[in-house]
Amino acid sequence: MTKTLTFHSDPGHAWLEVPKQLFFAVGYAPSRSSYETSSKVYLEEDCDATFFLMKAEEKGLSFEFESKFYNQDCFVRRLSNMSGVGFVNPYRK
Repeated sequence: MTKTLTFHSDPGHAWLEVPKQLFFAVGYAPSRSSYETSSKVYLEEDCDATFFLMKAEEKGLSFEFESKFYNQDCFVRRLSNMSGVGFVNPYRK
């Protein structure tokens, strides 16, 4: 099954929106350049999104993408940064 993920971009940067359950299932530890809400992560485009997608592909996952462009700073910039270390994975069995 192919899942659709969204890239949010503004004039300066872009982030891949990923549900946290999927993010934890893949098992990627992001940098502090990525952001989060209680239910989603927004992986920065240059490294985190690329490495997440590579790791997901290794697990046999495939995705389609849609893009949302914002003419001003994207809402993602106002979210909390991810710690990049010490994540507790609530989906690990």
